[in-house]
Amino acid sequence: MKDVRQTEGWVLDPHGVYGPKFQIYHDGVKQTPDGFPHADQLAFLESKSVHTLFGGMRGSGKTFCAVHDALFLAYRVPGCEMIFFRKTLNELRHTVISMFLKFPEELRGKFTDSLVSPRLVLKNGSVIHFASVNTEEAASKYQGREFVRIYFDEWALLPWEWWSMIAGSARWPLSEDADGYPIFAQIKGLSNPGGPGSDTLRCLFGADCPKHAPKNLEIEYDPDDYFFIKSDLSKNPVYAVGTAAGDAYRKNLRNK
Repeated sequence: MKDVRQTEGWVLDPHGVYGPKFQIYHDGVKQTPDGFPHADQLAFLESKSVHTLFGGMRGSGKTFCAVHDALFLAYRVPGCEMIFFRKTLNELRHTVISMFLKFPEELRGKFTDSLVSPRLVLKNGSVIHFASVNTEEAASKYQGREFVRIYFDEWALLPWEWWSMIAGSARWPLSEDADGYPIFAQIKGLSNPGGPGSDTLRCLFGADCPKHAPKNLEIEYDPDDYFFIKSDLSKNPVYAVGTAAGDAYRKNLRNK
C-alpha cells in the first residue's frame, strides 16, 4: 500500500494510514508505545528545516525519537545512507546503538560491529552508520561523503569547527522518497544544555535569544534554516507526573 512501508510482517506507517502518525505494527499489532510521538517528537519527525535541534533535559524522549526518525527514513528512501555522530563510539553504543538493537534484526537490519565503523544494513540497501568525532582531523574524514541525514547526539559537546565540516556532507541526489513525497538532506541533533559548542547552537537556533550568527563565524546565515525544539520531562507521557516511572525518575534526578 502506498504511504506505508512493509517488511517481513512489519509495517511502518509514517503518514497515519492506520492511526496516529509514525507508528510501527507487527502482524497487525501496534509496537510503538502509547503517547508516541508527543508534540515535540512529532515536530522533530516532521521538521522541514535544514538544521533541527531537539534540546532539553534527559527523559524528554530525544534519543527514542531520533532512532525512529532514522528507521522510518531508511524505509522511505531505499538505498540511502545516514550517520549518527557522537564524541565517542562508546557513548553511542550505550545510547543510540543500544536502542536500535532492541528492534528485531528483520526490522532494523543486520548490525555489523566495528571499532571504527559500526553500521546497520537493511535489506532494502539503506545503511545507518555510527561514528565518533573527537578531533578536527576525525571530522575532516567525512568530507566528500553523501548522507541523506546526519545526526549529532549531544550536539553541544562538539565545537562548531568540527560539525560544520561534517555538515557539508548532508546531500542526496534524490528529491522524492519511495512514495513520491519530497525528500532532501538534513542535519538533526540532540542536546542537553552545556558543552563547548553550546553558545554557537544557542545563537544559531535562537534557543534563549534572538536567532543570529555569532560574530566569530563568517557564514552565510539564514535563520529559517534553523529550527529549535525545546522539550522537557513533562512532555513525555512515559514519564508523566503521577506515574510510577515518572515519579521514580524525577526522584532519581533530584538526587543527582
